[in-house]
Amino acid sequence: MVDEIVLGSAFKYTRPELRNMGPLEHIKQVAVAGRIFFPLPKTLWEGDNTECRPSQQPGTEEQRRAYVARQAEARSPAAIAAVARKLQSVEELQANWDRTVNSAVVLSLCKRADSKFMWDRYGARGTGVCIEFDMERAHSDVDWVPFDVEYVDQIPAMNILDYQTPDTAPAFNKHSFCLKRREFSEEEEVRVVMSLDRDQALEAQENGGVLVGIPPGVVRAIYLGPQMDDSHRREILRWETDIPRIGFPEDATPGL
Repeated sequence: MVDEIVLGSAFKYTRPELRNMGPLEHIKQVAVAGRIFFPLPKTLWEGDNTECRPSQQPGTEEQRRAYVARQAEARSPAAIAAVARKLQSVEELQANWDRTVNSAVVLSLCKRADSKFMWDRYGARGTGVCIEFDMERAHSDVDWVPFDVEYVDQIPAMNILDYQTPDTAPAFNKHSFCLKRREFSEEEEVRVVMSLDRDQALEAQENGGVLVGIPPGVVRAIYLGPQMDDSHRREILRWETDIPRIGFPEDATPGL
């Protein structure tokens, strides 16, 4: 079963400085330029090589025959034979999956702004920020489709031939992008998955992801970490933006 779309508020925790970027630059992109970085799934493999990467298994012989028969309408006999061989090879299936999944990008968010676990792990022990998004507006204005991440003891293997019709797309996205090991359940994660066109995919491969525009009103607030450096706090408050910048937790009311 595929979880329903998650609307309401969702939150992005981030540290004050990211690799290959100046201090606060990525936060300013959101607050002033109205853009946020969606990374490729493969960038998540550094921390957990099962992220967006279920192990692949061959389909049944009947499924393989049906798939090859459909290919016959548009391919040469030699190409069809090559497809048939690949459908029986776990190594070929996994390599193909790694290419396929990285034609999309993933934004990881959290359901709460008051998670000590998330402030510590992703907000650099309270020195970063937590950005609040209005997911209902994001869904209606820019078609972000946010889904609950499901935490499981073991991510089930995937038979790609189970997902060959349009009606299986939601289940495919769930299996592909929204299952994580139970040990990460404190993240209470929500994910937005975005497919890329050819030009975007080339850009993403070069940069590890793409910058995506955010319409006005989608970002509700930026919460400044309780341990944030004073110079960073002053800099963020100087930015010319209508987005509220709120000290956390003393005067913050997330989700309102």
